[in-house]
Parts: sequence; C-alpha cells; structure tokens
Amino acid sequence: MDPETAWSPQSCPFRVAVTRLRVTDTCGQVHHRDIDSRNARGQRLLAAVRMAALTDPRVLSTYDGLLDDKQLRHPDDDCPLCALHHRPGPRVWGRWITDSWQGHPRYADHTSGGRPIHSHVELFGNLDHARETMTALGRVITDARPDSVRSSWEIGDLHAWTDTDPDYRNRLVSSTSQLWVWRRPPREWWPELVFAFAPDWSITETTGAELRRRHTTGRIFSGVLGDPPPAGAPETIQLDGLTVRCTGGGRDLRVISIHDTTSVAPARRILPDGHTTPLPDTVAGLTVYGRWEGERPALDWLTELTPEYAPHLAAIRQRLAAVGR
Repeated sequence: MDPETAWSPQSCPFRVAVTRLRVTDTCGQVHHRDIDSRNARGQRLLAAVRMAALTDPRVLSTYDGLLDDKQLRHPDDDCPLCALHHRPGPRVWGRWITDSWQGHPRYADHTSGGRPIHSHVELFGNLDHARETMTALGRVITDARPDSVRSSWEIGDLHAWTDTDPDYRNRLVSSTSQLWVWRRPPREWWPELVFAFAPDWSITETTGAELRRRHTTGRIFSGVLGDPPPAGAPETIQLDGLTVRCTGGGRDLRVISIHDTTSVAPARRILPDGHTTPLPDTVAGLTVYGRWEGERPALDWLTELTPEYAPHLAAIRQRLAAVGR
C-alpha cells in the first residue's frame, strides 16, 4: 500500500471499537459510558473489572452489567489517521523497539521483494508527530505514577502501518523502549534518528550512528529470548588506567569491556573461542568481550582470553566487591 496515494477521507479503513458500560449511581440513576479503543485508561478499567469478576461475579452488580458486544462505527472528525495525513510533512517512517536489546542486528528483518527491510514499519505525518507519539506514551506512565516499572506496560495507540490496514492496538512500553525514525522508507537496519526515554520518561534524541556505536561497544545489553535478565545496570570501575565495565554480580558477574586508556592498539572484539575481530571507528585500547549477554566472559576467563590483564584480576575483583558486585 502506497501511504501517500492509497488513503483518502472517503476510503479511510479506520474503525473504532466501542464497549458500552452501564453504570447505576448511588441515587439509582442509570448512565451509559462508551469507552472506545482509543481510551487507554478506559480499557484498563474494563480489564480490571473483568479480572475482578472472574473471582467475584458480584463486582458486575456495581456497574449494573457489562455489555461485551462491541460496536463498529466510521471515524468522525477527530479521526487521528485523517489528522496524520493532514500534517504538513515531510513524512517520516518509524519502527517501535520495545526493549533496547531488540535493536541488535541479530533481530534484523531482511525482507525481500523490494519492500522495506523492516517489518512493522509505521508512517508518521512528520518528525514532530513521531516525537509527540513517544511523549504521549511517556505521559500515560507518568500520569499513572507507578512506584516502579519492572516490565512492559500495554498502552493503546494508533499504528499507521505502511503495508497493512492501520488500527489501534497495544504497544508494549518499557523504560528502554525506542522509536527508530527514517526520513524515507528504510532500506538498512540502523535508523537515522532515535527517540528514547530518559529516567523521568521525558524524550531523549540521538542519531542512528551513535546507537550503532553503543551496541558495538557493548554499552547496550543485547540478549535473546530465554537469556536471564541482567542483574542491574552495568557497573564501571576505574583502575590503573583501565576502565572496566561489568554486568551481573556474584557468580553471574560478566565482563563487557576493558578500555586501556594508555594503549594505542586498535579496538577489538574477542569472542568466547578467542577469535578477535577489529572494531573500527571507536577508541584505541578498547577490548569488547562477546557480542551479547550470553557471550560475556566470567572474570576468571580474562586470564585465558586476554592474559595481559591477568595481573589486574585481584584488584578488579576487590573493587567490584566494594560496589556490591
């Protein structure tokens, strides 16, 4: 589907699912509340009511019954898909990354046949529209004021797909979620721009080149389904001209990288079998261990993989113990 020509207000395929909630107030008055699929908070309310009714059917009496049948209606004047196409442009393309590690090249979708290299490519009216999408998702979480966000939130949002009909569905939103953006349909893995969440759920922006460097140098955790989650954020210690980055702790302590600030040797990556590959376009003296979490070596393996760092092992272990690793 050509997003620029296939759409028109008359042929808009967008529909809104509506659930009607019948509420009886304390005075006996009956009210109806229509909650459509665009209302993320309303959908959470419905989910909570249904879950509570599974163990106590009397919960529904509070609401005087819940009508589960959903009605379909055509979009009205506030149709967000119409608003997207009314944006002044230029259009941008995006892909939602639920967790930062899913940006690892091992997850690349090499679609053939002339279609974009990515699956699930979305169209945005312009760059501001893409930025507003991220901001709105962060605002839903901050409005809810959770004590902590240990996993993903499901938030209803419009997906304007470039190759299938647009619809509302839930996005999984985590603290490390990212929106990758291209100014033209993507033909390569790395994006031009990246929108990500800051610790306060505001939006930070960086380039695709910087994101690629972070993955390459091990600054972003890259795992696969089934891997144990990292035990806390990576720890960085300074020791005799060495910058050591580790993840995990105790028996699960793993070394991500060591940067020898006194060395002029080209940066390198060392794989578990000892094979070494160069890391161009990064700092001299850097050694990155493995390509993802499962390939990071335990501290004791450094003697075999990089014997030049063996004299520092005792001091590194002592320093890590001091910071609770």
